[in-house]
Amino acid sequence: MSFRDLTSGGLTAHLPVAETAPALVAPASGNGFNTLRSPLIPIACWRMEDTRFAFDSSFPTPEAADELRLLAALMTLHPAAPISIFGHADPVGNDEYNKTLSGRRAMAIFAILTRNVVMWETLFSTPFGGDVWGEAVLSLIATDLGVPPNGPRPPRATMFKSYMDRHCRDASGQPFVLAPSDFLAGGADAGGKGDVQGCGEFNPIFRFSRAEDAELSRAEQKSARDEANTPNRRVTALLFRPGSRVSPDRWPCPRATEGPGGCRKRFFANAAARRALTEVRREHSRTHDTFACRFYDRLTHDSPCERVVKRSVFNYGLEQRRHLPWTEQSILRVVSEDGLQDLTFRMEQGSQAGTHRVFALTDMRPGIRYHGEIRDGQLILRLFETAELFALTDPNDAIDVLPMPQPEPETALPPVPPQDHPPFQGLVEPVDFSAVNDAAAIPRDPTSRG
Repeated sequence: MSFRDLTSGGLTAHLPVAETAPALVAPASGNGFNTLRSPLIPIACWRMEDTRFAFDSSFPTPEAADELRLLAALMTLHPAAPISIFGHADPVGNDEYNKTLSGRRAMAIFAILTRNVVMWETLFSTPFGGDVWGEAVLSLIATDLGVPPNGPRPPRATMFKSYMDRHCRDASGQPFVLAPSDFLAGGADAGGKGDVQGCGEFNPIFRFSRAEDAELSRAEQKSARDEANTPNRRVTALLFRPGSRVSPDRWPCPRATEGPGGCRKRFFANAAARRALTEVRREHSRTHDTFACRFYDRLTHDSPCERVVKRSVFNYGLEQRRHLPWTEQSILRVVSEDGLQDLTFRMEQGSQAGTHRVFALTDMRPGIRYHGEIRDGQLILRLFETAELFALTDPNDAIDVLPMPQPEPETALPPVPPQDHPPFQGLVEPVDFSAVNDAAAIPRDPTSRG
């Protein structure tokens, strides 16, 4: 498993799909029949992190465009894969509040993907706790759309739709819009059951140790606690095998607008222990004991989207000259030696800085070496030598420029032998190939020395 793409606020990944074992079905008796149902298997995942929302809010900020672009790219690779969206909260507060807030965040993302302006209007007109869109959101949208601060604003529905269109686009800048039929339940339920849901605080990526929790529970540590819990507050999406479909009445997760009762029905038998603090910090990717919901755990047990990602950013400055071969269609690719990271960029994704095009390479891990290349059609150009980018990152340098590899020394051709006579310019006598073949067939006299 590896990340496909990483941004400062999210990631995508492909999931390993085990080969399906052959089905052994016994013959039916009488007039009965046996039913074979294919299991529900996710093949890819997407994650948008808490940084794309204001604290205790469900409104996605303009920066969420980066992660929506990642989702568009992922779904392009899996054009027939249905999707389902899950919202998550951190394990602070009460179950009911966190279930509702996580559901509202999931609904906000579902709405921007489907251009469901009515759903955003519902979130706007029904505040919940600290999640009050109100004038703050309208002002942000107006500023983002370039509406004059002292001029009249368009109708709210128009502003919502324009904001959605502006920030939910694919890599080419075209609108990225999903239909209800693109989701796992196909939009069959008016409340989105099977398509969008909130998991509350039941499936955190990690849990503090008792000592950490005691320290961060002090009133003066609230900001530190909220910051530390950031990975747990997220919206994820799972892409399932093409052809997968669920019936809303059989889907175990409650609707995004419903309470946590339906979630508890799917808890592990030892859910209380899973939700309790222990002497050590536990991470799902290592201990697999932080999720209370056995259904979500089964879907995401080994998912790269359910792990703590410690980001470091290496701003790679790619020098551009007239004689260098890449074009706007070229692809920059940076791969880790252990194969767990494969970062791919188009030239347009870089930002211009003088004679360099700068690319933000996130999550450079200590002790891991990387190599890079540029692909332009059939041409492949090797970039920097294999290097530990984490160690080279300089926070005081906006551009980390690595030297291009030195060209291999050319091997000189052997000298041309001197010509003792001018080239032959006469007529060439034709050769009788049948006579040559006959001569070759004559047995050789072993006693002959000639």
